[in-house]
Amino acid sequence: MAACLIISLAAILVFDLTRPAIKPTPIVTPFTVSASLLPTAKPDQRVIKISLGPTGRFGVYTNGPQLPASVRNKFLTFSPTGDTSNTRIWLDGNTPIFGEGGKLTSLATQGGVDRLVWENGPLVVTQTLDYVIGPSGQGDTVRIQYDLANRDKIPHQVGMRVLIDTLIGNNDGVPFVIPGQEGMVDKAIDLGPGSLPDTIRALEKPDLSDPGVIINVRTKGAGATPPDRAVISTWYGKDMDWEFLPQAGGPGAFLRRDGKPEGQPDSVIGLYYNPQTLAPGAARRVVSYYGLGNLSSSASGNKKLGLFAPGNVHEGDLFYITAVVAQPQPGETLRLQLPDGLVLDKKEKAEKAVPFGNTDFTQVSWLVQACKAGEKLKIETSLSPGSIKEAILLKVEALGITRPGGACP
Repeated sequence: MAACLIISLAAILVFDLTRPAIKPTPIVTPFTVSASLLPTAKPDQRVIKISLGPTGRFGVYTNGPQLPASVRNKFLTFSPTGDTSNTRIWLDGNTPIFGEGGKLTSLATQGGVDRLVWENGPLVVTQTLDYVIGPSGQGDTVRIQYDLANRDKIPHQVGMRVLIDTLIGNNDGVPFVIPGQEGMVDKAIDLGPGSLPDTIRALEKPDLSDPGVIINVRTKGAGATPPDRAVISTWYGKDMDWEFLPQAGGPGAFLRRDGKPEGQPDSVIGLYYNPQTLAPGAARRVVSYYGLGNLSSSASGNKKLGLFAPGNVHEGDLFYITAVVAQPQPGETLRLQLPDGLVLDKKEKAEKAVPFGNTDFTQVSWLVQACKAGEKLKIETSLSPGSIKEAILLKVEALGITRPGGACP
């Protein structure tokens, strides 16, 4: 990474003091998802780079000649080595930061897979970071895996929270595209089990034909462990507490430093996996994905309308199809046309109004169920008034595990 980029980014870091952690309600929400993990990327397929700090904090940036020029050598995290992100472990009400305190017993890199083993009291926690094939069909995504093992003779309450200080190319505070949420999300939000989408995305630039970096956080499907909560807010310090949203201004605060409209643009994502009772000798695995996303209009050149859906969809899966509309106008509507094998969720309508506001772009999403396997299933949207259309092709794989939501007709 160019030294000038690192220096310019580091110059705006502010490290705040942490405050005592607030205990969450230890509720675990079951959610059945596709079992298969995203496939591991070979070295020549990788278009991003994982960089580890000395205690296991990690950063991500783009690093591949296969990428368009506008996406090369861009950060996906504010710090190239993750200094401004942290993972906290919940242990009976205490929330130590992974890798700090305790004992680091192993740090190894083999074949591009980074593993760090950390011992803290009765817990042994292994962090594994691997390159996997993401939405673009390249190694554009990091699989973030934690294995938490109780080596004690008594049970313990064990959970975790992964916090990523996001950077979308050269933009540190853009709105987020969250399927299921009307319009764009440009303020702090606390998403619970009923409102968690498959993916959370953000675009570096409001040009749909050339959006620059698109970040993608996958929370469901492809072997991801669905979090109990996903919180988006402003960043306020490198050691942000377990329950950071109140200090970040609470729900509705601006995605700017201190949650104020005049503050420096800044945003983070926190994924919460609430405490569970871990019996003696038992272990718990948590998997999430972070990397590059895609938008159909990047390839089609459509400046008004773009589409995306999560990859790695299986029979029975419930997932979102999302349309992004540039320069929304009053009275615009979008209609979704699905192929045989995909059906709208019973609460959804094929035609929806496009949210209008003073924004560069907005989004409309539909919850869809995959009824059967198929190759190159064509999904199309049309914008009215006018005749602007956009389409994507989706592969639905067999042998998925059916999610809650009812069988297809």
